[in-house]
Amino acid sequence: MSPPAAKTVDKAKSVTCASTWMDLYLGVADADVVLHVYHLGTSRLVKGANAVLRKMGTGFFHVGIEVHGVEWSFGWNQGGSGIYSCVPGGSCQHGYCGPVALGKTRLASVRVATVISDMSKDWLGPEYSVLGRNCCSFSDEFCKRLGVGPLPRWVRSLAAGGGRLGSLAGGGKGAKHGHRLLRATSFLRPSIAKVLQAVSSKEKAAKALLPETSSSSSSSSS
Repeated sequence: MSPPAAKTVDKAKSVTCASTWMDLYLGVADADVVLHVYHLGTSRLVKGANAVLRKMGTGFFHVGIEVHGVEWSFGWNQGGSGIYSCVPGGSCQHGYCGPVALGKTRLASVRVATVISDMSKDWLGPEYSVLGRNCCSFSDEFCKRLGVGPLPRWVRSLAAGGGRLGSLAGGGKGAKHGHRLLRATSFLRPSIAKVLQAVSSKEKAAKALLPETSSSSSSSSS
């Protein structure tokens, strides 16, 4: 199933008034929750592949969740939490597609901050994987905690679809489970392989820094 058309969201619009005195004390409740969708990276190759793959309910996308005027997402880093924030729709590392309204959360801003703090313990930067534990799976769990999840099926399929595309491009075991997708995108297979190779190379290069960082920190401490 193809993704629904993005709903226009007024980013300048303030959230509605709080419903209780406690919400007034903790921060405004009944806040809009918005899914922001991006093409993964800024490559024209990815954008072109997504034009076809998105119709099949998959592709190479980055997503973030906006609540109380802040967009939250998940990505790789050398250590600590991989959760980070940015201006809504303003992730400069990816090409912006558009917003999708998901509903409203009853959590006030302080309570949302608590949710992020709790999730930060489990969503660690070094564990990030483009084809596995990624921004889509993080956003799905975050939305569930906000009371507006799970994410739409087409968004959740992006994480699973990315892994399936990896198997198809590499000819792995997953190929037999996605032979229809393979036939439909046979002309994109070289492009998919290039995208996956580029992403994999960046991940390996970044993760290769970890032992050096650890060894240097241990040597400095000694």
